[in-house]
Amino acid sequence: KLQLLSPANGATVTTTTPTLQWAEFPDAARYEVRVFSSAMNQAVFSQSTQSAQVTVPSTLQLGQQYQWDVYAYNSRGQGIARGSGRSFTIQEPSPASTGITESELLLSAADQGASPPVLLYKAEPEYPEEARKARYQGTVVLYVEVDTSGRPANVRVLRSIGLGLDEKALQAVKRWRFKPAMKDGVPVAVSSKIEITFRLN
Repeated sequence: KLQLLSPANGATVTTTTPTLQWAEFPDAARYEVRVFSSAMNQAVFSQSTQSAQVTVPSTLQLGQQYQWDVYAYNSRGQGIARGSGRSFTIQEPSPASTGITESELLLSAADQGASPPVLLYKAEPEYPEEARKARYQGTVVLYVEVDTSGRPANVRVLRSIGLGLDEKALQAVKRWRFKPAMKDGVPVAVSSKIEITFRLN
């Protein structure tokens, strides 16, 4: 019997492009991988490969359960082993916890004699798969200017923590929207620091 390794049976994964891994089987020249949707009761992915792993493209959906089988064939095309019965569920990853340093915004605006900008929309950053697997956590500190239209401008990293977290923090904050700072009834641009904390639950 072919030994399926990852994901473990009944596992929950947080990506719609999971990597399926199995133990190499003696005399196997190629493997056929099939993924079935429990809800639709039909195959949603099939691929032939010579390696003992395959990454499923983004055809899977959040909240769905899937089963996967692997068939081993020898150089003559004869089936010599099968691994089956494994299932996994795709779940949306918990968002990184984010914090905006309100005191920094307030101080920055006060220094310029203005009222602080008000956060209207906050996009949550994605947690990079590499950092999640490594259980890597930390806080990225960004410099941001809130322009007179309430959009972030000149966003850059002041404190980096790596493993893709800096990039995800930048991507998220660039999508934030504010009610701009006001001075004498007129919108003004202010600058500040924003902290984005990545913490696994």
